[in-house]
Parts: sequence; structure tokens; C-alpha cells
Amino acid sequence: MSRRPRNAGFTLPELLIGIILMGIFGLTLVAFYSVSLNSATTNENQAKSQSEGRSALSRLSGELRQAISPDAGVTPPIQSLNTTSVVFYFDGTRDPSDITPFPQRVRYQVVSGQLVRDAANPVGAAPPYSWTAYGPQEVVATGVQTTNPLFAASDVSGTALGASLTSPGTAAIAEIRIRLTLGYRTGQSNSTLELTTDVVPRNPRTD
Repeated sequence: MSRRPRNAGFTLPELLIGIILMGIFGLTLVAFYSVSLNSATTNENQAKSQSEGRSALSRLSGELRQAISPDAGVTPPIQSLNTTSVVFYFDGTRDPSDITPFPQRVRYQVVSGQLVRDAANPVGAAPPYSWTAYGPQEVVATGVQTTNPLFAASDVSGTALGASLTSPGTAAIAEIRIRLTLGYRTGQSNSTLELTTDVVPRNPRTD
């Protein structure tokens, strides 16, 4: 009497165990991929914020350090300053031998979480100048947080000046602290990066 061959295949318990094990393995792979992706995104966002912040801070502080009176000291180099904006006169093409500057009126301000720069060009051949309207805005940093003041000024004795200054009161400014705080994404939460520098204008009012 011949035996019937046994059907090849998995029993239901074996199949269920296999599905469960594959599910666990799949979830582990997804979790590992998600963690790696979040880590890479966080590092990329942090590096981008650092690069953008340092570039913005270098440019802003460099121009502000070279702020100059447009009329040989009658008008202060800095027109106005408050916690989120600064307006000053800057001649980026000026040769040290030039006696008469021909400066733009430069403005940095925070607009909708962005640090933007725009400038007005001088009109006239010699002081006193007038200025055109401000040109197109250029974004120099994004994700700017305003929980801390971006700009704060002090006088020659180190005493803090008011939070909002306008010319001629800006003539008392001897040093400006720039505190640039940028926000960036870290996984499912937000982080901040803070860059700080002190700027001493090289061309203070002389009259």
C-alpha cells in the first residue's frame, strides 16, 4: 500500500510567526532610516544656519564698522538704531585718500523673520546730499528670532543707550552689540543658534 506524499508548505502558526518577524524587522529598518534622516537633516540645517549667520554677521559688522558721516561730521554716521534695525551711511567704494565721501544710506532690518538689507543712493556732487528711495531688499539671513535685541548700543563709558535712537542722538554711540539669533529645525522640534559680536565704528562724529 503506497503512502500519499506530504504537501510541502508552511503551517498557519509558522506563517504567522514569519509575518510577525518580518514586521518587526521592517519596523526596525524604518526607525533606523527615520533616525538617520532626521540626524542628517538636523546637521544640514545647523550647518546652513551657521554658514548663513556667520556670513550675515561678517557683512553687517564690516559695513557698520566703516560707517561714515556724509558731511564731514555734521551728521552722525549712524542715522537710527533700534532693537531690530539700523540705518547708517556707508561708502563701499571709498579710497582712504578720498576727502569727500559719497556714501549710500544702508538699512538692515528684520522683516517677517528675515534679516534684509537695502540701500538708498546719494544724489548730488558734494554734501549736503539727498538720497533716493531704498532699492530692492536683499535677504542676508533667514529664521531670525527677535526674542533678544538684534542691536544694542553703548557710549564711550560703556553705559547702555536707549533701545531706540535717532540722529543726532546716535552721535553718542561708541559701540554696537549685534546679537543674531537664528532658528532651525531639529527633527520634530526647533533649535536656535546665537552669534554675537561687538562693533566699534571707526569713523565717529568729530564735530
